[in-house]
Amino acid sequence: MSIPAFFSSRSRFQRSNYLLILWLCLCALLGWSFDRYLAIFLTAVGFFIHQCLLVLGVCRLDMQWFVSTMTRGPSDKKQILLTFDDGPDPVITPAILDILSEHDVKAVFFCIGERARAHPEIVKRIVKEGHTLGHHSDTHPMWINLYTLPKLRDEIERGKDTLSELAGKDLRLYRPPVGLTNPRVRPVVEALGLRVIGWSMRSLDTRNEPIPAILGRLERQLHPGGIALFHDTLPDAPALLRRWLTRLHERGYTCIKPDEWLG
Repeated sequence: MSIPAFFSSRSRFQRSNYLLILWLCLCALLGWSFDRYLAIFLTAVGFFIHQCLLVLGVCRLDMQWFVSTMTRGPSDKKQILLTFDDGPDPVITPAILDILSEHDVKAVFFCIGERARAHPEIVKRIVKEGHTLGHHSDTHPMWINLYTLPKLRDEIERGKDTLSELAGKDLRLYRPPVGLTNPRVRPVVEALGLRVIGWSMRSLDTRNEPIPAILGRLERQLHPGGIALFHDTLPDAPALLRRWLTRLHERGYTCIKPDEWLG
């Protein structure tokens, strides 16, 4: 394997480790040949930058630091993709589906495995009405980034198996809980044949702010090819969605069918 091919097959995190090692070697050479104190200072700078990128990579899915992630679609048309996390909810998700049906809009629902087992009829309705099903882990643990590799695989695989069974086909889309990733995520999603989907437009609807404030935030982020993140578990979600679809129409945007971007 050529050197360019070797590096292109590695995650950005792995490449940053190789660059850090190279940097440390150069600092050692500098200290041995010229100025020891300057070498110590540059070594500390290298470690500091590497750790900052590591922390940002954990929290920022769009950096794709640990795993390749789709965070936006083609920007040649005024189209966006709607996605919903954390369902299904026995009250809110059906209301969301009714509104999407009224507007002839399709979306991606990233469901939690244990909630899908509790409400299988809603998951089947999502699929029946032509929406795309993805999965959002089995229990949505807030501390998933602290899981060992076997425990992480079990968490993701159980959710995938549940939703695949309800959908009647093998699920391929995955969104990490809270968008958190780490070096253990890539080997798990690759082994399970999953594609990680992020977002570029975050409603932050879980903050329980007034709907106009959420709409204003979304409008500031609106761009062709955007992937919008909502939650189909909140009481205001149906009203927010209805007003957002109206706002999109006023701005000349349409909602793309997920299959056109995700295959």
